[in-house]
Amino acid sequence: MGTSNPTPGRPELSVKSWQDFIGGCTVVVAAVFALWLGWKLPFGSFDGIGPGMMPRAVALLLGILGFLLILASFLNSGEGAIGSIAWRGLIFVLAAIVVFAFSVRPLGLLVAAPITILISSLSNRESKPVEIIAFSIAMTVVSIALFKFVLQLPIPLAPWLLGY
Repeated sequence: MGTSNPTPGRPELSVKSWQDFIGGCTVVVAAVFALWLGWKLPFGSFDGIGPGMMPRAVALLLGILGFLLILASFLNSGEGAIGSIAWRGLIFVLAAIVVFAFSVRPLGLLVAAPITILISSLSNRESKPVEIIAFSIAMTVVSIALFKFVLQLPIPLAPWLLGY
């Protein structure tokens, strides 16, 4: 990374933004993993879309964006070195996902969605209780409208109150 150029006439190729480089590599790996998982699903055609078309299209788009991020890491300088891991955010967001996964069936979307939002809001010390409660109510209403009524997914709303 010094000023000397090993090959005269050629610019030195070096990563200028390690955050973008590692982030792009992570996104590309996730895209390849998603393609691998959905590889056996029938693709279908544009006349009759199969169950594998959307996952593959999203994974392909994700891979392209990750590759562009990797290319940008060589062109644009970033913040420098990778900082420390934000453990608080990582722990509370992962905990929220696990709690949602284990609570959506027995408690339903009416309870699991706001609990998930409340737990994930603990990842930010600057969250205000009134904002969190308002956001969790709004997102629960949007989630119920979208998943239960628009998409008609078989997600229980409140099995303890309404049945499945």
